[in-house]
Amino acid sequence: MGGKFLMPAKFTVVYEDSAGEPGYEMDFEVRNGAPECRAVRISSSADGSEVQRKHLRMLSIDDHLEYAVSAVGMVIRTIDPVSGEITADNARDDAEVDKLIRQGRLARAESHRSLTDDMLREVAEIYRANVDTKPIEAVAAHFDKQHRTAQLYVKRARDAGFLGAALKGKAGER
Repeated sequence: MGGKFLMPAKFTVVYEDSAGEPGYEMDFEVRNGAPECRAVRISSSADGSEVQRKHLRMLSIDDHLEYAVSAVGMVIRTIDPVSGEITADNARDDAEVDKLIRQGRLARAESHRSLTDDMLREVAEIYRANVDTKPIEAVAAHFDKQHRTAQLYVKRARDAGFLGAALKGKAGER
């Protein structure tokens, strides 16, 4: 995460329930500067209740991600200008916890919005491979996006130079 905060590249949070309900583990990883949930495991204890649909419904990944960010995120206190050594520690108050959570949300929002050059190249390849049928629909299906979003991806691929100019009134490129 950017800004004045640090967090581990990968970490696992274990939630255990003392009332006999199933517990779970969540694996998190910082990818492209944004924290993400990469795995969830739910299991019941030997003498606890079985895992049921209600346990899945109660599991809010976004809420647990924010809790994890606030628990493991570190606030940078100083950076030595000569050695580059960083001094950091846990958030000291609610305001710093809120800043950690906001920084995590911002990083996640930015990572979801960004279309990398590799992704735009892939959009162009899929578009070209399906130009005789329905290229926008093929892009939408490949990325599991709505038609409108696929159109935006194709436009961005054109703007970035991975696809030629559009042919007026039909699929393709010049």
